Amino acid sequence: MNWRLSAALAAGKIAHWLSRRQGHKGSSLPGLVAQKLYPGTLRDLAAQVRRQIIIVSGTNGKTTTSNMIFGILRDAGYKTIANLDGANLAAGVTACFVNKARIDGKMDCDYAVLEVDEATIPAVFAELNAGIVVITNFFQDQLDRYGDLEQVVGIISNALQKKGKGITLVLNADDPLVAQLGSKTCVPAVYYGLAGSGGADRSGVQAKEARYCPFCRAVLNYEYLYYGQLGQYGCKTCGFSRPAARVEAKEPLVTGNMTSCRLIFDGREAPLTMQLQGLYNIYNAIAA
Repeated sequence: MNWRLSAALAAGKIAHWLSRRQGHKGSSLPGLVAQKLYPGTLRDLAAQVRRQIIIVSGTNGKTTTSNMIFGILRDAGYKTIANLDGANLAAGVTACFVNKARIDGKMDCDYAVLEVDEATIPAVFAELNAGIVVITNFFQDQLDRYGDLEQVVGIISNALQKKGKGITLVLNADDPLVAQLGSKTCVPAVYYGLAGSGGADRSGVQAKEARYCPFCRAVLNYEYLYYGQLGQYGCKTCGFSRPAARVEAKEPLVTGNMTSCRLIFDGREAPLTMQLQGLYNIYNAIAA
C-alpha cells in the first residue's frame, strides 16, 4: 500500500464531504487537495484503468459528448468513471479518480471518460496514457483565456506530437481547425461529420473563423456551411480539404425538442432520434 496516496485520498474525500455539507459542489477540491499532498495521485490512479482512457476536448460540446460516451459504456456493462460535472481542469480530472478510488488506492474501473479543457491537455497527458482523444470543434469562445485559435490548436497539436503514441484521434471532419490535427500530428485519426448539404447555407458562403488554410494560408473555399466554420471546404492552393468521414449523419431534422438523423457507419445506416435540440447535438452524438 502507498501510504502517501492513501493519506491524499482520505484528505480529498473529507474535503469533498465538507464542501458538499456547506452547499458547494466541491467538484475540483478533492483533486486539488490530493495532488497537493501527493503529486502522483492522478498518475497512480489512472494507471489502474483496465481498458482505456478517453479524453474529450474542444470549445463546445465536451460535456454533452462525454456524458453520451459514459452512458454508452455504462449501459454496455462496463465499470466507467467520468467527470460528468464538467470540472475539466487538472484538479477536476484528478477529483474524478479520487472520488471513485478506495482509501487503499485501488480502482475498479474499465474505462475513464474525461472532459479536458484544451489548455489542460499537456498537463493531463503528462500524468496518464489516453487511448482515444475526441476533439469536437474550435471556436472563439475562449479567446479571452488563450489568445487566439491558432494558439489553442498549437497547444493540442504540440501535446499530441510529444505523446501521441498509442492514441487514436476522433476528429470533426467538418471543422478545418480540428481536421488539420490528423495531418499535422501524424497520429491515427477517425473522422466524423454531416453528410451532404441538407440544412446547410449555400448563399454567399464565407466562414467567420478558419477563413484561411492552416497549411498554406491561402483563402479556404467553402461549398456550403452548417454553422460557424463547419461545412464542406477545400484549399485550391495546397489541396487541403475536408477528409472523408467514417461516421456521418445525413438528413438532419430539428423539430421542437427532438433532433433526428440517419446515422452512417462503415456503410451501414440506422435512424437516430434524440430528446436534444439543435444541429450541434447531432455532432455530439456522432462523436460519441
